[in-house]
Amino acid sequence: MLYKWGKDNYAGNPLLSGIRFDDKARSITVGSKIELLLPQNSNGVREKVVMNYRFDATITNAGCMLVVRDVTYQNSQSPNSSFFPKTFTAEETITSTAISAASGLDKEFKTNTQKSTLFYLNGLYNELSKIFNLSK
Repeated sequence: MLYKWGKDNYAGNPLLSGIRFDDKARSITVGSKIELLLPQNSNGVREKVVMNYRFDATITNAGCMLVVRDVTYQNSQSPNSSFFPKTFTAEETITSTAISAASGLDKEFKTNTQKSTLFYLNGLYNELSKIFNLSK
């Protein structure tokens, strides 16, 4: 089930950086990226952020366990961006501590990035849980 889900959802995806199946452990590891469209900010702009992430999904006797890790962001629309985009970790971007330490547009950017990240990851969980008929 997990192999088919991974193949159906990630094979051929140009943003996929790696996929590994482990039949013995009944698990899948995926490294990928997604372009998140953030909610409109106070200036009326909807920024785009590229989120890089990895996740492990493992079939257990109780269902499926999903672990998301190595989340980083690249803001492609930064006004002072160099040739190489700046990378931000999830810890310095979407945690409650990071958001509360920021102010102004930076705080708004982090809050919007958190909202879009959680929306995407909840969708990923919902898609994965469909193969096990798990409730939310």
